[in-house]
Amino acid sequence: MDKSWMNYSRVSNVYRSGVESFLNLAFATSSQENMILCPCKKCVNINWHVREVVHEHLIVFGFVRGYQWEDACDFWNSNKGESRERIGVASREKQKFTHTAGSKSFARIANEHEITSGSSVGRIQLFDIRHTRKDGSPITSEAAEIMEKLREKRAEYEATASTHNSSVNANDIDNQVIAEVFGPERYGRVRGQGSFVTPTAYFGSSSSQYMPSQSRSINVEVDRIKQQLQQEMDAKIAEIQAQNAARDAEREAAMAAREAEKEATFAAREAALQQKYENMESQLAKLLKMMQKDQSQDSPSDP
Repeated sequence: MDKSWMNYSRVSNVYRSGVESFLNLAFATSSQENMILCPCKKCVNINWHVREVVHEHLIVFGFVRGYQWEDACDFWNSNKGESRERIGVASREKQKFTHTAGSKSFARIANEHEITSGSSVGRIQLFDIRHTRKDGSPITSEAAEIMEKLREKRAEYEATASTHNSSVNANDIDNQVIAEVFGPERYGRVRGQGSFVTPTAYFGSSSSQYMPSQSRSINVEVDRIKQQLQQEMDAKIAEIQAQNAARDAEREAAMAAREAEKEATFAAREAALQQKYENMESQLAKLLKMMQKDQSQDSPSDP
């Protein structure tokens, strides 16, 4: 493969045409998430960038000296390389648009914009930033259509909230609009937030409403099982409480019966003692009468 174009001036048509051919091959065969390692003198195969950024770097800075991918160009020109190129081109054609974030994380882009503007960046605004070129134009016509649809849907939600005089969180509106335009979130990912951001961490307890239908059905089943277990637990607790109440009632009834029995026994004993005392008094009264009678008979009569 002729690589002589790399030695031409970077402002020449030959060099620019060679860069375009190189980028076609590189992105068709070696791109990851629409990015390649930039082979310019500044990035030296360390930083990942999208096609537009790599093109700009190669025009401004040129290729790094001793660029190792020159040998890869020979592979891409072989039958095997051309086959892989066709597969890569077909795969790229399925993609509606890429982004302009380059090697920066989405969180870093949002943070830089927040520092510059002094205001927080929502998901819809971040989508606009990542799909807009430096001149302010959308990166593709498809991206422009999506951006317009997002803005229209957001305006509809805000108008509805204003009509009903309800206070709606801006982030909630963005989440609803993105879910409506793009569909449910992919499992374990949050669209437009980059890697390592999970729905549970981002949405919190409301994450289920943005998940795919299968995930929502799983969550519904989990909630049903939790509810069933809670009901069974509540029923078991109620049963135990009823058994404890019954035992307490039986214990109190037994104690009351014993107290009543004691009182009855005490009353019977008291009545028996009272009767015995009355009998003794009666006997004592009889004895006193007999003694008095005997004394009256034994005493001498008057002369």
